[in-house]
Amino acid sequence: MSKRIFSSFIVLIILNILTFQSLVRFSAAKSEDFVTAEPPTEQTELSDGTTSESTLPSEMAVDGTTVQPTTYVKPLKYPSLSVSAISNFFGKANADYNQYTREVAVTYYLKASRGVMTTQWDLSYDPKVLRLDPKKNTAKKICPVIGELGVVEFEEGYVKYNATSVQLFNFSADDNVYVKLVFDVADIPDNEPQITKIDLSIDMLWLMDDNEKCFVVNNFNVADLTKLKVSISKKTSITESNYVEPTTDVPSTAPTTKAQGTPDEQNVSEPSHASTVPASHAVATTPIVTKPGNVKPVDEKNDAHQAKPKSSKKTETPVLISPGNPIIAIAVLVLAIGGMVTLLIMRKKVMLNLMLKD
Repeated sequence: MSKRIFSSFIVLIILNILTFQSLVRFSAAKSEDFVTAEPPTEQTELSDGTTSESTLPSEMAVDGTTVQPTTYVKPLKYPSLSVSAISNFFGKANADYNQYTREVAVTYYLKASRGVMTTQWDLSYDPKVLRLDPKKNTAKKICPVIGELGVVEFEEGYVKYNATSVQLFNFSADDNVYVKLVFDVADIPDNEPQITKIDLSIDMLWLMDDNEKCFVVNNFNVADLTKLKVSISKKTSITESNYVEPTTDVPSTAPTTKAQGTPDEQNVSEPSHASTVPASHAVATTPIVTKPGNVKPVDEKNDAHQAKPKSSKKTETPVLISPGNPIIAIAVLVLAIGGMVTLLIMRKKVMLNLMLKD
């Protein structure tokens, strides 16, 4: 009987050990659920209306220097802004701009074989799309030849200008600025292209030479230049277009080394092209514009050592612990308790038998 009691103790000890291990494994697996995380993802809208999901790095390092992550810019099917510069005397100029454009400059050039005695004009624009800052558009900047002698008035959507001098204003040099205005672009939505115009109307443009007047423009009426005894050349310019139409070219994955300049300047000098691919490929159809960052130039002598950039952070793979089954643990615990009760009952019977024999 003593051997049976001893064996029962051994069985109970084993059951207790199994129960303890199962509960420990189950608790560890529960704790692991709170520390497991996934890298951040970004959903990018494709041209066909679907979205694709891509994982973005939190930071990148080149030669130990941390730089900003790449920004993915949605390509525009149409320009955000289209501007036309027109006039009753000067030629027409057009330009299309992207969503990063914040400033547009319009310049009218004049060259005349005779001096200008009187000039007067007014200009109209849409104040909801374009804005004029008087500090950027002083009389001297609007027409450097006339300078401070010019009188300029600003109203919402209008600019008025006039100047007169018997000493005459000399516009005989090449590329003399007759009118130059710098506009600030208002905040406009990307999905609603804005088409606007800048209209310069010349009221008076009187020339004089050897006490002989020449009315090139009088009361907004432009004379026939072929019948005048004067040589005149003119042209109109506007800030160069920076809108890049989306194409089917695959964008380059090589990192850019350009570290300075606004997104507007980057698109003018180095336009990016977007790609149109099916949504099943899960590739974002967006050109890549890299924000300015601190990127060190690569030395040609040491480029072999810098071929593989080293990351400043080590990637640690979490160790997953297989969870225990709580039902098994409870069942084992119930068996252990039942065994203990059975053992106590058997021990009492043994003691009772020994007492009866005595």
